[in-house]
Amino acid sequence: MADGGTIPKTQTKTYAEIASSEDTSSKDQSVSDVKPIFIMEDDLFGSSKPTREQYLTHVELYKAVECLVDPSHLKGLQRVRGMWRLYFDNHEDREKMLTNGIVIRKKLIQTYTRNPMVANNENPSNIWVRVKNIPCSAGDGQIQRALEEKNCIVHKINRERLRVDGRLTNCQTGDHFAICDPIPTPLPKTLLIGKYRAIVLHKGQEDTQKTVKCKQMSARGA
Repeated sequence: MADGGTIPKTQTKTYAEIASSEDTSSKDQSVSDVKPIFIMEDDLFGSSKPTREQYLTHVELYKAVECLVDPSHLKGLQRVRGMWRLYFDNHEDREKMLTNGIVIRKKLIQTYTRNPMVANNENPSNIWVRVKNIPCSAGDGQIQRALEEKNCIVHKINRERLRVDGRLTNCQTGDHFAICDPIPTPLPKTLLIGKYRAIVLHKGQEDTQKTVKCKQMSARGA
């Protein structure tokens, strides 16, 4: 029989035993290692400031996600100053959301692979690539994949919106802007994106017509 100052061995546990017996339900609630995707409320409201009744809520966004993927795979919805982070538990659903975008209040809202609020300022040497002749109905994921196949590191893709009397509207012009790391090799001015032949423009790009003329002049001079 143990005396009053000694703890019986049957009552003692090692640290490993205590840790293994703890409730592990918190692990099920943790956000997975899959990187989040981002949406901006500005893409929904444009330049107008929403009223309290117009605010986008967690429930409304959850139901919008539910229309595209199994909502049980959605691990988190987080709002920070007009930007939302969406966390999924697998890469397939994340890729599907990036490719298709998300429809909120009958509007197709762009999804971003990186935080749009910091992408512009991370590197002052970022290159803006304008992509033309792609229908507004085409997904931004198609453009991103086509640029990545040309060794571009794409941080963000924006859709140009029409300005009327100096004010930004929700009307898209059809042009896309990709924010990329400095491009080691200039992109061609025409690029096949999906089934569309796009016009691609960026700073430092070679003037193909001028290059052809120079070569022709050199050949004649020789």
